[in-house]
Amino acid sequence: MIKKIELENFFSFGEKQTLDLNSGVNILVGINGSGKSNFLKAIAFLAEGMREGGSIQRLINSWGGFDSVCNYSGEAKDIIRLSFEFDRERIAQSIERQEPELVGDPIYEIEIQRVGSSDYALKERVSAKSIIGDYVSKSGFVYLEMDNGKGYLRELIDDPVKPHSKVFSLVNYEQPGELFNGRELVLNQLNDPKRYPALRAFKLAVQKLAAYNYFNTSFSSEIRRYQPDTIDVKLQTNGQNLFSIIQSIARNAPTDFEKLEETLKLVNPAFKNVRIDVQNGRLGIVLAETSLTRTVPIESISDGTLQFLLLMAVFFNPARGNVVCFDEPDKGLHPDMLRLVAEMMNYAVKSGTQVFVSTHNPLLLNSFELDDLWLFEKDDQNQTVIRSKSEEDLGNWVDNFLPGDLWLKGLIGARRRA
Repeated sequence: MIKKIELENFFSFGEKQTLDLNSGVNILVGINGSGKSNFLKAIAFLAEGMREGGSIQRLINSWGGFDSVCNYSGEAKDIIRLSFEFDRERIAQSIERQEPELVGDPIYEIEIQRVGSSDYALKERVSAKSIIGDYVSKSGFVYLEMDNGKGYLRELIDDPVKPHSKVFSLVNYEQPGELFNGRELVLNQLNDPKRYPALRAFKLAVQKLAAYNYFNTSFSSEIRRYQPDTIDVKLQTNGQNLFSIIQSIARNAPTDFEKLEETLKLVNPAFKNVRIDVQNGRLGIVLAETSLTRTVPIESISDGTLQFLLLMAVFFNPARGNVVCFDEPDKGLHPDMLRLVAEMMNYAVKSGTQVFVSTHNPLLLNSFELDDLWLFEKDDQNQTVIRSKSEEDLGNWVDNFLPGDLWLKGLIGARRRA
């Protein structure tokens, strides 16, 4: 769904870095501090900014404010730039539209501009690539151009020439703060599908992004407590609606739920099934295992098994979203689980989901192709650079070693320098 990402002055990204992405699996590889998590933060930024009830201001504050987000290698910078190019056909598919609302592949450009010593304002632009070539129109294909809550929106309005007809026109919103909050993404503030049909369709597609960082599976974590039933269709970023999602998969996607249980049996041969447990109107899960006289409660499930359940609640959920990101999903898992994690990722890809994953684990890398890997390193200015390697680059080495082995041997980079 995301064809290209460009980042400039965003955390460890200094000069503009452009990445033409794989439509399926994208594996981020590199040492600690090389910028993998920062790349995923760019997608998390978009996901949070477009989430219903989401807040860019809250996210930036949680990251330490503008000065912490803006790259501070060399001279001070005043503008952070992020750009996302999408596939319009995949957008239409993700919101179940037969025909795309947009005239070409949409490009969503976002600038975070410093205001004063610590504040910021947002500038954003949604345009569409011409279907013929790569020319981006500066007028006819612009859908949104806003700066601190003022600018232009392409709207469907009454035709001033033809009565009872509608026409698309760029409408000027001149007063900052008149209708839109300049510290939040204006695209997410558009809710009228009749007034903004193209932008609304684009918004609905982008809202299907899901970015996950860390699940707290400790004994005292909220994930292990009985949870209220929800109408959520996908796992929350903190995993605290896990039981509702597992129940939803069991009810609405029995084939996927069967796949979930079969995969869990491969991890634990004694496993029989997953059961939803209801206490005082709240949901929990228990695991049934052979030779045990009672089920295993959520409090007694191991950290690794719970982490694995969380991953399955994403990848075996048909409503997981069109883009899924995980920062080190293999953390805390036994090595023999990693092949199954790779199979889950590919299972999601086959049903149309684009997957981004960072890892330091060569066993997980060995389940993928060299073309799936993005190699993260730092340059002499301590800025992130991203490279890739093809089989042609490595010659006969590819015939004898899997990607994880090539990485460990230092043949593809993204390792500490000797």
